[in-house]
Amino acid sequence: MLKIICFKWRPQFYYRSKFDGESVNILRNMVRRNLKIPHEFICITDDATGISTDIKTIPLWESPVLGFGGIQKPNCYARIKAFSKEMAGVIGDRFCWLDLDCVITGDITSLLSGDETFRIWEATNPKNFYNGSMVLMDAGARQRVWQDFDPNTSPQAANNAGFIGSDQAWICHKLGNGEALFTREDGVFTYREVRNNYKDNYLPPDSKIIFFTGKFNPWDIELQNRHSWIKRNYF
Repeated sequence: MLKIICFKWRPQFYYRSKFDGESVNILRNMVRRNLKIPHEFICITDDATGISTDIKTIPLWESPVLGFGGIQKPNCYARIKAFSKEMAGVIGDRFCWLDLDCVITGDITSLLSGDETFRIWEATNPKNFYNGSMVLMDAGARQRVWQDFDPNTSPQAANNAGFIGSDQAWICHKLGNGEALFTREDGVFTYREVRNNYKDNYLPPDSKIIFFTGKFNPWDIELQNRHSWIKRNYF
């Protein structure tokens, strides 16, 4: 059975968003309404406060890096361990992770029904190959991302190679270009694209998931009042 997972942890450093149990519950609700194949929803977290009791939780393992580049910054290096082969026994044989700051606006069944061993969202920054907000994989399919990760050297190596971000920079550096992608043609967009190219209450045709990269969040009341499509889907 496909596992849909999300990560939620207490930030060690200041972060723009305050993810809480309700954001996990809402993501689960959106997945349940829009995924028509058998699946289980799981949250990997160090704080299950507010998460619905019918959502499976897995204790978050220790993040291998608290800061990077010599600077203490928010980062997502904890997700690197999801590339380890042992995740088959922790999460399951096949899983998709989704960031909490997204709005699912359409049926995602076709997105998650393929047979690729690994698929990741296309880059939203021209310096990267990929964006780590959405990843579908067989457990251990790209285990070298975890096996070759050194918390003392890998973050800087990825940044020195010109990639942006924390875990997604390392993923880009380690995998190189050419992995199967989720793209705009599949209905996966950023909020900025929607905001800049469509009227407030309209979405791209056949949109399925809108990710709120950057400073924006789907739970912001101001954005919900501006865009009726958020209110229609984010609950």
